[in-house]
Amino acid sequence: MLRSIIDLAGFRSFCERGLWKKVRRPKVSLPFGITWPPAVAWPLSIRLPGNIPRAIPRAIPWAIALVLGLGAGLSFAAFYLVLTLQKTNTAKDFEGPAQEYAISISKDLDGHLEVVKSAGAFFKASSEINRWQFFQFARDALPRHPGLRAIEWVPRVPSDQRAAYEDQAQNDGLFGFRFIQMAGEGLNGNDGRIEALPRHEHFPIYFVEPFNGNEADLGRDLATDESLLTILTRSRNSGRMLVTGLSTSATAPGPSELAILQPVYATKNVPESQAERIENLLGFVRGVLNLGNLAYSVRPAVNGLGGMDVYIFSGDKAAGGLLHYLPQSSAAARGATASYGDLTSGLHVERHHAIAGQLWTIVIAPGRNWQSEAIRLDAWLTLLLGLLLTAMLLQHLVAARNRTRAIEQAVVLRTKELRQAKEKAEEASRAKSDFLAMVGHELRTPLNAIIGFSDIMASEMFGPVGDQRYRDYVEQINASGNHLLFLINDILDLTKLEADNFDLDNDRLAMGKVVSEACKAARAKTDEAELTLTTEIEPDIPLILASRQAVRRVLDVLLSNATKFTPAGGRINVSCAVVASGGVVVEVDDDGIGIAPEAQKSIFQPFTQSDQSLSRQYEGTGLGLALALRLVELHGGTLELESQMGQGTTVRVIFPAEISLHPSAVERLARSRAG
Repeated sequence: MLRSIIDLAGFRSFCERGLWKKVRRPKVSLPFGITWPPAVAWPLSIRLPGNIPRAIPRAIPWAIALVLGLGAGLSFAAFYLVLTLQKTNTAKDFEGPAQEYAISISKDLDGHLEVVKSAGAFFKASSEINRWQFFQFARDALPRHPGLRAIEWVPRVPSDQRAAYEDQAQNDGLFGFRFIQMAGEGLNGNDGRIEALPRHEHFPIYFVEPFNGNEADLGRDLATDESLLTILTRSRNSGRMLVTGLSTSATAPGPSELAILQPVYATKNVPESQAERIENLLGFVRGVLNLGNLAYSVRPAVNGLGGMDVYIFSGDKAAGGLLHYLPQSSAAARGATASYGDLTSGLHVERHHAIAGQLWTIVIAPGRNWQSEAIRLDAWLTLLLGLLLTAMLLQHLVAARNRTRAIEQAVVLRTKELRQAKEKAEEASRAKSDFLAMVGHELRTPLNAIIGFSDIMASEMFGPVGDQRYRDYVEQINASGNHLLFLINDILDLTKLEADNFDLDNDRLAMGKVVSEACKAARAKTDEAELTLTTEIEPDIPLILASRQAVRRVLDVLLSNATKFTPAGGRINVSCAVVASGGVVVEVDDDGIGIAPEAQKSIFQPFTQSDQSLSRQYEGTGLGLALALRLVELHGGTLELESQMGQGTTVRVIFPAEISLHPSAVERLARSRAG
């Protein structure tokens, strides 16, 4: 044990001296012929005497724990994120088709109601319609509206016309037609069909289509069922279509079947008074609406409806006003119909629709089969991949620790090299500045000669030049020389400013006078550009200690930019005033083209313009604003810019109160304004 401790201490010292790199790193052979690389095998395989593992040199348990914790945490976070995205995408996949399905059901409901209204108009248009005419009408309408299980004509038959109706039915081929009613419990001792008892008026089902399957309803007097008679009376008195449930009939309609009642009057329009409606009632068109058939017939026209359930509620949904439940799942549907509250608490699409004065609610919800199809393995694969990457990172951490010391030594050497490179770069920068100063001096000397001689030739001091083209060429030479000289001066001044080698020749400046001079010098260009230049200079502007040349350079740049970027007919206003802090502000405002917001962030960088394209309309080097900003900052001031595309630009130069020579003037100005 003591020997092991001594050996371990010696190994640690050996590693700290960096000599561990000389240790032979054997390969580790695994079963089935698998061999690990030395970089991975060495930290895990080398052992010191006494079976003490050489493990990882200067291993850091907290680093491994941190990597493990972060890796596992991020893996589970990614798992949750992918799972959430899957649910979101699943909801999107569901909501589109479900919304389309609900809209299609609503439209088809309206279409089915229109068929019943059309049948009412059909009976109103002719006083005598036989069974075959009704058959032709139904044959055209019913195939296009599969939700209508049957359509019926229920005439209003006074008691004295009952025999005539029964005889006419015999002539129409309905042999054995009689007015019947359903026998209740205790009546004749059974539940069956009996001849209808005499009444003041009868409402028999006289025509019914399709006839097959509905022949048992033929002749049934709806007035013998008190609940149906109440509904008929309400529809007659109101003059409106009603949608109600069906009572027990010979055809035993299902729970999703409803009756659509449309009253038909002898008058062209619905009578206004209730008494007139009672007197002019011809009868009712009754449609038997099967909601299941309607919802199922719409389904093939909508893509992506696999596994969706349809619920249709009427009236008080919370009280259980369920009219229809249609399981669309290809597998087993829900064990029992869900309540409205349960449906709307999960994934669903809800649509409200007005039906004959009632508010129906169509709810599309995913069934079990739809939910099972939406399950994917992406989230679990993400979790597995994250944990695998964490394990690989831990393995890499072991190998990376062995390279750390060599990198540290390389960093020391590299730092020394970078320091030497920095010194060389500074020397090169100084040489560049000296070179630019020398080149600028050498270029300005011949440029001055070119400009001077071209001035003499343009003014024809020693006689006429001759051909007019020569005079034009001389003027172009003069303009190009001046432009080049101006550019060289800007570059040299900007270089001096960046190198903190620009000397200010400060003087007592009256800013109002300097602004007036700058505007006067710029007026020739503004007049040529057809611009209006105005000035607003407050009285008693205090003197400031600043460089006249630098201030004029700033004003010239701002006026030149305003002139360049303002279309003909625009205006430029230059104002000079005292700010509350005692400083002086000069503002140049124009209504030109403006500067885009993204260009305002970089417009003060050298050689930068608001339009960087090769086909830009306005020329320039992009040095003006950069030079102006540095000259203003050299005086301790600030330069602000406000601009909107198409509305103009405002540039504000603020000189601080610290360079003001007469602060008392500010006090006098404040007193004069207050008075």
